Amino acid sequence: MTKPASHLPATLTALASIFMVAGLVVLSWWVWEQAITPLLTALIWLHVIVQP
Repeated sequence: MTKPASHLPATLTALASIFMVAGLVVLSWWVWEQAITPLLTALIWLHVIVQP
C-alpha cells in the first residue's frame, strides 16, 4: 500500500476543481447579465426620456 494508484484521485480532484471553477464563472456571469442588462436598459431609457 505504498502507492495506491494516486494518479486517479488527483485527476478526479483536478476535474472536480475545474468543473467547480467553470460553474462559478458561469453562475457569476449569469448573475452579472441578470443584474447589468436591466440596469443598462433603465439607464438608456432614462437617457432617452431626459433628452428633449
